[in-house]
Amino acid sequence: MTPRNFYDIEQNLNTLGYTPGVEKNLRAALRKSTIHYKIDCLSRIPADLEAFDRKWGNGRVTRIPETFKTKSQFLAWRKNCRQSLARFHIAPVKLDLR
Repeated sequence: MTPRNFYDIEQNLNTLGYTPGVEKNLRAALRKSTIHYKIDCLSRIPADLEAFDRKWGNGRVTRIPETFKTKSQFLAWRKNCRQSLARFHIAPVKLDLR
């Protein structure tokens, strides 16, 4: 089963084999997504890699979205969220979607 939303990804990060430090960074980025999407909960953000890339891009940054203070802050957040999404889409794992 694939994740339906960012909440599913955040709840199942421990199944992807990341080190605790990397997992902590990915989890923090996912949780901050509610601010950047201007949505109240992670379960309302679809786990769709293509939609993520359309909204936030995946190459050079020509403008910084208003919810970020710096380009590097945006790049780090985008990289971490995209990495989480890509890992689930490339190597699906058995998820606990209770």
